[in-house]
Amino acid sequence: MRMDRLSLVLLVQVITAGVAWGQDRQHRLESVKPAQCADGLQMLGLTSAPRSGDIRAAYDPVSDSTLATYAPTGVMLQPHDGVNMVTGMMYIAKRPPSALAYLELDLLVQSPKPRSPDERQLVFRLDDTTRLKVGLAGAFAAPAFGGRGAVEHIVAMIPPDQALTLLRAEAVRGLLGSTVFQFSRRDRDGLRALALYARCGSQ
Repeated sequence: MRMDRLSLVLLVQVITAGVAWGQDRQHRLESVKPAQCADGLQMLGLTSAPRSGDIRAAYDPVSDSTLATYAPTGVMLQPHDGVNMVTGMMYIAKRPPSALAYLELDLLVQSPKPRSPDERQLVFRLDDTTRLKVGLAGAFAAPAFGGRGAVEHIVAMIPPDQALTLLRAEAVRGLLGSTVFQFSRRDRDGLRALALYARCGSQ
């Protein structure tokens, strides 16, 4: 089913802005390229920085913190029941480099109806060996597309230690209630780049 033009524009605006629910969005997000500090690479188990041009950030002098986001650009969605897009966000103390913050993972999900708490339980299977249970994720309505069902941002706040376990994995398979999904290589690299930016700052 094709997405109408207005819904597409609204959807892109929501994704690009991130999911800073209730936050002031006056600060402009600008593209950043994470630095490759040894500490950050070791933290993620990498020998070189992931390739991702999808990291944006804005510093807020009032709160002395930085909002950083991963959101894939130039993507034309083909709406379907299930997880349609993965994005991520971190509120980082001061300016990077800084300690790794909580990872706010946002899954853009289409379902026949709004998801119940049971259908918002989030679990990951990492490299087919490690099970990582995140638990109940929050739900926020998103602009509808396709003219059917419910479209929601399913948002999980993942502590730094769990986020590192997630980001070190080469293959990430998720289970959102009864819905199975996978991180694409782009999503994996983008979320890794987000964490690398928090730890190392920008080039």
